[in-house]
Amino acid sequence: MKTVSHKELVATVAAKLQRQPADIDKLLGALVQVIERSAAEGEDVCVPAFGNFETRVIDERVIVQNGHRYLYPPRAVLKFNVSSLLARQVRFHPVNKS
Repeated sequence: MKTVSHKELVATVAAKLQRQPADIDKLLGALVQVIERSAAEGEDVCVPAFGNFETRVIDERVIVQNGHRYLYPPRAVLKFNVSSLLARQVRFHPVNKS
């Protein structure tokens, strides 16, 4: 499977919306900043037809391994849940592995 680079993504969206690539690059940058800030504040972000970014807190835990106790402090993680619409779109398209 191919990975779409940032440059390719910007060019594709710019062509589709008939906008300048620099404008699309700013838009994507702003989107990432909003997601980062919201996640840092513990808020979830919903992007319709795309998915949800959820901030979850993993509690402190102690793991005993080889007779030693390891304390893992609580931490926040960002989880992405794909929308059912997008999942359906991907599911019903054949995969091209080239």
